[in-house]
Amino acid sequence: MKNWLHYTKLSILMLAVGFCYSCTDTSASYPTFTVQKAGPLDSATSVWDQPFTEPAIRGQFNPGFVTTAYWLRTTIVNPEQHVQSLMLILNNPHINHIRVYKNGHSSPEMELGDDLPFRQRAVQDRDLVIPVTLKAGESVSLLLWISKPGESLHLLPQIIEKERFVSIRQQEMFLMGAIVGWMILIILYCTILWVRLLDPVNILYAAYVLTISFWVITNWGLGFRYIWAETPYFSDKARPFFFLLSVFFFISVLLRFFPQKNIPLPLIRSVQAMIFLIGGTVLLLFVNYKPFGIVVKMFYLQSILIVFILSMLLIILYLTFLWRSGEKLVGYYVAGISFLILVPFILILYQYGIALPYQPFINTYGTSFSLLGETTIIALGISQRYSNDRKKIQQLSIELLEQETKRSQAMIQIQEEEQRRIGRDLHDSVGGLLATTLMVIQKMRTSQTIPELLNIEKLVTQSVAEMRSISHNLVSTRLIENGLKYALYNFVDQLNQNQHTRYSLYYAIEKSLTDEQQTIMYRICNELLHNINKHAEATEVSLQLMEEAELIQIIAEDNGKGFDKEQKHDGIGLKNLYQRIAYLKGNINIDSNTSGTTTIIQIPC
Repeated sequence: MKNWLHYTKLSILMLAVGFCYSCTDTSASYPTFTVQKAGPLDSATSVWDQPFTEPAIRGQFNPGFVTTAYWLRTTIVNPEQHVQSLMLILNNPHINHIRVYKNGHSSPEMELGDDLPFRQRAVQDRDLVIPVTLKAGESVSLLLWISKPGESLHLLPQIIEKERFVSIRQQEMFLMGAIVGWMILIILYCTILWVRLLDPVNILYAAYVLTISFWVITNWGLGFRYIWAETPYFSDKARPFFFLLSVFFFISVLLRFFPQKNIPLPLIRSVQAMIFLIGGTVLLLFVNYKPFGIVVKMFYLQSILIVFILSMLLIILYLTFLWRSGEKLVGYYVAGISFLILVPFILILYQYGIALPYQPFINTYGTSFSLLGETTIIALGISQRYSNDRKKIQQLSIELLEQETKRSQAMIQIQEEEQRRIGRDLHDSVGGLLATTLMVIQKMRTSQTIPELLNIEKLVTQSVAEMRSISHNLVSTRLIENGLKYALYNFVDQLNQNQHTRYSLYYAIEKSLTDEQQTIMYRICNELLHNINKHAEATEVSLQLMEEAELIQIIAEDNGKGFDKEQKHDGIGLKNLYQRIAYLKGNINIDSNTSGTTTIIQIPC
């Protein structure tokens, strides 16, 4: 996943650089224009008649935050010997209201701006564009009334031929689509991580990328064109709304991404203040603040800039705190912030009237490029966090498995030692008593003719043999001395002394087994045959041990009466059987009916 994100980022950056280079228009011209503030009683007629007192400007006009409207006057000349269709682009899609007057007329030729429905624009474009068609050698005088009170006003009027304008816009839309597509990939990636892990940090980061993407789209002017074209009242609020919301989600991700222990209290208070401000922004969606006046609007928008600066300082302080405390993965956030933080500060300076070289390019693409780097790096950090968490879970699983193995091993060792102790006790105590009893009975039978003594002697003789068989199976000396194959054949020979049931053994294991494996498999086979002998009432029983690929198969078959698999069986023998199979990481499958039972046990080598 990390490589995929890395290569995708490089591909998009290469696309971006290539298209931005191709979109750089060297054929555009910058008209000379004069500007002056508009008074409350000014009319187009009076402005046409009076000369402008301010010096002429060619290039950017950036007075910063303004409280009044402006008049802008320029003349466009067609020096060619053919008709030209030209586009006057203002390079600012966020002007509230523009009236366009031509050649001394007192009535506006057209009106446009984000206070008016999008369909009213003469050119359906994301920016504010004024079309001009001129015959050979013809000129036109334009007078623009530009209103954006309480906000930052900046213009870079350009004149481009219509064909070139269409070509540039197509290239720009392709680039913007690639950037938005990348944001969508990041959102989907984080959402999938959230669905898989249910970690809030992933869905919070997806929400951050979503809101900051909407801010970028709004900043390009595409939001008004494609999303809320019929609701111009929202266009004026969209940028501050999505901007503050993205800052809120970014801080939330930061606090969720890293542990919150030992965080200084002022940081928490600052986050709470951000939440309060976001609540105010949500209310702003349902309130038209324009009737409150220019001062209120300007205060609110400048407060947003202050909040942004404080938020960045908060984030830097928090990251510094984490860095000093040795927190892992903080480098991803530091690198991501480094991509993101520079361009917004340049834009803030621009809004206050401080222009830098390549400012139009930065206004249009600076934020999107910084977001490409920032979202990629932090997405890599989230991916690394997921990888680290997965490694921790795997390590924990291994430790739990080791603990479970140790517990099972200890339990089986205890059972084995207990069985050996019982076997020795049977052999030494009960066996000795039975042997003594048999000797007494044999002595009495030689001295007295009591018919019952012969039957008693036979019963005691059988008891001695059974006791020896049980004690030998419990102690498993033959297994320890001669191995699993010999011990099983010996056990089957003992069972074949029963005249009613015939036992057969097929052993085909060539792999070298540890003493522990041999002991557990011997106990498994012993328990299987013991259960058949005790409950099945079978006449034929076969036991097979075979190798198959990386498995050892133990197959026990009988022609007995079978049993109900659904019925619960609480025997100690069965519990020990299942426990030993589980210890060897094997599985068991039982097929039983009235014609007999087949048990298949598979144990990985």
